[in-house]
Amino acid sequence: MNKLGYKKINISPILVKKMCTFIRNKLKSHKETKIQNDKYFHKFFSNKIQRAFSVEIEILALKEAYRIAYKYFQMIGTIPYVDKSLIKKCGYPKLDLFFRLVRKNKASDIGFPHTDKFFWMIAKKNKITPPFSNCKKRIKIWIPLIGCNKTNSLLVYPKSHLTKNYYEVKKNINNLRPKTKQKIDNFKSVSPVFCQKNKYEALMFEDNLIHAGQINKSSNLRISAEFHIIMEK
Repeated sequence: MNKLGYKKINISPILVKKMCTFIRNKLKSHKETKIQNDKYFHKFFSNKIQRAFSVEIEILALKEAYRIAYKYFQMIGTIPYVDKSLIKKCGYPKLDLFFRLVRKNKASDIGFPHTDKFFWMIAKKNKITPPFSNCKKRIKIWIPLIGCNKTNSLLVYPKSHLTKNYYEVKKNINNLRPKTKQKIDNFKSVSPVFCQKNKYEALMFEDNLIHAGQINKSSNLRISAEFHIIMEK
């Protein structure tokens, strides 16, 4: 990685195209006016997160996880399964691979500034940690798919991963989510990666890096995909 705690990387065009096709097909049966309705949105889009990618996409993502782990860290990397509670909810094991849909002008669709490490800490505390072997390193890959631009993307807080970050659990509309206890004004946020025509880029970042979504100010939906990579030597 680097001192900033994140790095813009190239991602498989085939994976991105397959994800975009999958998302567009999924949205075909939903009118955008209905998606803007909170009750409808929470019913069909699982409070922003849907673990509904196809087996083909999961296989492509696993290959990409292996490539990224080896190229940047010289380690063996894989995408873990979701925790026990989500496996029970889904009815069968699913990879920790999902897409996130953010509606226009909906503050409830974005989370508090947080680190992904918080979720792992909570899972460990509640003994619902996903099964994996001896973890040497853990990172997140965030992929902009549809509707992202310079002012409508993911916000990260450079160098915040160098701090001992602590969390508190806060109510966020229909979810309990961890929120950083740090005074967020101490860090300057940036939006380092977004969709550009014929460019296939993703953001790789430390799981202790503070980040958050931006409110979608565009006239369209904003859709991204993300997954963790668990690494071992």
